[in-house]
Amino acid sequence: AQVKRLGQSLLDAFTAKKREQLNMQLKCERCIANPRQCDRCKGAGVETCWPCKGSGKVGGQCRTCKGSGRSKDEAKECPKCKGTGKFEGQCGKCRGGGQWPCAKCRGAGAPFCRACDLLRKRQGGGAPLRLGQEPKSGVKIEVCSAADLELVKKMWKDREGSGDVLAAWSVDNPLLAWRQRRFLRDFKAKTGADADELRGFHGTANENVMSIVENGFDASRRAGQAYGAGEYFAKNPDVSKGYCGAGSYMLICQLCLGTQSTEESLADGDHIWVPHCNYYVIANPEQVVPLYIVKWRAAGFNPADIYARRLEEILAMPKWSSLQQEEARAVPPNRPAEMAAETTDALWIGYLDPRHEDRQLEADLRQFLEPHLPAELKGKWRLQIVRGRYTQAKVRLGGLVQKEAVLKLCEAPFVEAGVERTITVDDAHGSPGQKCPRTIAMYCRGRN
Repeated sequence: AQVKRLGQSLLDAFTAKKREQLNMQLKCERCIANPRQCDRCKGAGVETCWPCKGSGKVGGQCRTCKGSGRSKDEAKECPKCKGTGKFEGQCGKCRGGGQWPCAKCRGAGAPFCRACDLLRKRQGGGAPLRLGQEPKSGVKIEVCSAADLELVKKMWKDREGSGDVLAAWSVDNPLLAWRQRRFLRDFKAKTGADADELRGFHGTANENVMSIVENGFDASRRAGQAYGAGEYFAKNPDVSKGYCGAGSYMLICQLCLGTQSTEESLADGDHIWVPHCNYYVIANPEQVVPLYIVKWRAAGFNPADIYARRLEEILAMPKWSSLQQEEARAVPPNRPAEMAAETTDALWIGYLDPRHEDRQLEADLRQFLEPHLPAELKGKWRLQIVRGRYTQAKVRLGGLVQKEAVLKLCEAPFVEAGVERTITVDDAHGSPGQKCPRTIAMYCRGRN
């Protein structure tokens, strides 16, 4: 018994020493200078096991003999308690230890702060970053929720931005986010430490916004950079306003700061802070991911600028996405119109880009058809988007339209989600020589 007590005391002393080492290792300088106690374990780092009350053992009346000490026929002693009528064994909750590490402070005796948690991660804690398969290109833009909008407004105010945030849209680009995670993984594998991260503002002209959120920053388009080759990001949005020109939008981006350079040429690092200009210069486009589009003033745009017009049209929708699903097919080339009848009351239009929502396609088609259909048919036609192997549209007219007018539609410019092209418009009833469009269930009207 004395040897057992001595071994237990040595084990307790060793555990206390390891706990003290762990406590110091996982604390930041502020917590070491001003130590705080965990309000759950009162600084002990351990909690007493409540089933055994710290004894490490549990006992009571034998359940087999119900305390009698005899077997059922009372001819023999109970095989479970050996005739004592009582049962005693090791506590299954604490495995005989009588205590376990505090669940709140994880055995450190003091609560973790954010700086302590970051220190623990830098020392190798946490699961390794998993990349997964590289996603396909594409981006989703949608109007910010009320919570996200308040977050953007708070960031604008905290960074001492003048004026107000008029509107904001969230940006989700899986490919750019994947590339940034790859940069973080490679940086940690190389240096053994996590790269610092923060959010910064980037001002640019309206016509550049969609290009950046869709494809990321392009190093080949850099020009007129006074403090090294890279992208420029400010903590204060007022600094970024000067780079918007006549535009009214700017970006909020997630930045990864790896190794700070000592030279403006970024020869020995991947970023530099320019204090008298109050902005960061980031060398690698993979270090940046656009998170939000922010409208900070109600300035107009040039309607003749197709890129700016496309941005305005996209942001006018609740949600817009160019993310391709695995099964999505490419838009096939336009086929020739083969309308043979002199008139028709139904049109077939194809093919459409399946990445766009039905609401977007329907609005673009209505804008395309209304100027070209006869005035007597105004408001007397119905449009339906049909999705199958390829995306197309069917139009049911409230009267007849001439063949010449249908064929002219094939040469007219069609603007689809801001991109101008031509599209095939044909007789939905079919024409002689065409594959019958009504062969479902072996049914054919015989018109062609």
